[in-house]
Amino acid sequence: MSLYRLLVVLGAALVVCSTAAAQPAPDLSDLRDAIAAADKKGENVGAIREAFAALQKALAKGVKPGEAPPELQGLRDAVEMTAKKGENVELIGKELGKVEKALTGREYERPKPPEPPKMVEPEFQPPMRRFGGAGLPGGGFPPPRRGVGMVGPLGPGVSSTQITISGDNFAVKARHNDVTYEISGTVKGEDPPKIVIRDGEKKPIEADDLKKVPEEYRPTVEKLLGSVRRP
Repeated sequence: MSLYRLLVVLGAALVVCSTAAAQPAPDLSDLRDAIAAADKKGENVGAIREAFAALQKALAKGVKPGEAPPELQGLRDAVEMTAKKGENVELIGKELGKVEKALTGREYERPKPPEPPKMVEPEFQPPMRRFGGAGLPGGGFPPPRRGVGMVGPLGPGVSSTQITISGDNFAVKARHNDVTYEISGTVKGEDPPKIVIRDGEKKPIEADDLKKVPEEYRPTVEKLLGSVRRP
């Protein structure tokens, strides 16, 4: 085989390989028309037009089968962001989905939002130190325990009380009849307390001041605060 014929064969092989390595660009006319129609209706699609132009340039260079240039994702991001701003780009999104399927073989799937972390209620521990009050010689109540009735700061009707004091911070969790109280703050009261009240199926009540607590719960909250706060 002469050198000339060898070069012709090699050139033809390169052309075949190049053709197999790239796929024709998908038809963008419907997507272009959808963008133009939205623009004509007064929708703010400037970011989408810019991303579309970038995609056109990228596709003009050719792409491998099953692959898509990053400009395709850039266009999808622009459509999603524009939709979040209240613009009607539903038709643009549908036409873009067809282009995505032509390039990658599958339609666009919106990423699922991450699941919120599960809140685990911390278990309250017995008090780390005693505090002043009536009940024991020298002041101080016996450490309350979960599930044991206590006649003291709240009186009868308390089915459980848990108090934790660490340094200048305290946390109280109590149940009075069918109502649960969760209060945290500082012993000396420098910062506003965090008060959460749950009463059956009612919406939880949250407050940072005793005056903001509804009157029916205020006496119990006042006694709880008085049992841990000191001047």
